[in-house]
Amino acid sequence: LYAKRFGYLVNVSPDGWVQVFRPNYNQKPLYRIRHSVGDAANNVLEVEGAESCRTMYTDVEVVGHIVGQAMHNDPQNVHAGSIRASWIHPELLPFANKLTLADNEMYTQNLAEALAKNTYEKGLWDAFSVVYKVAGHGQNGNFYTSDTLIDCDDDELGIYGPMYLAAVK
Repeated sequence: LYAKRFGYLVNVSPDGWVQVFRPNYNQKPLYRIRHSVGDAANNVLEVEGAESCRTMYTDVEVVGHIVGQAMHNDPQNVHAGSIRASWIHPELLPFANKLTLADNEMYTQNLAEALAKNTYEKGLWDAFSVVYKVAGHGQNGNFYTSDTLIDCDDDELGIYGPMYLAAVK
């Protein structure tokens, strides 16, 4: 939960090390995917894509209620000690898809805002995936490695530009 709160991903390397990182979207793509049937430059053997709006949230609200701290006790205000933050993008979908989270360890407004933003971004991440099967183990002298970028030129799925490589199977 703490890694999620701060926008980190957690993974285990093939040799057993725990890896905690944030994706670096500013790096230069190391590989190129060209997917177009009948094109001599096509390097994709198989492709599988999935997209869902289930985790694409138009409004993420985080509510934290600090329990037992004397500085937040106010018998006249039931919300004393509560911290609220939202990350709102109503234009994302043609309908509202709201998510409300409760976290009793939201000690500051900044923590609540960061969790709302990171939950929104993780929802976008989970909403879309593409798995390409290509020949070989790398391109241009670089082995395929997670946490790198691929320059995609996919006429069949309509995907163009840099895409994050999250896993190599």
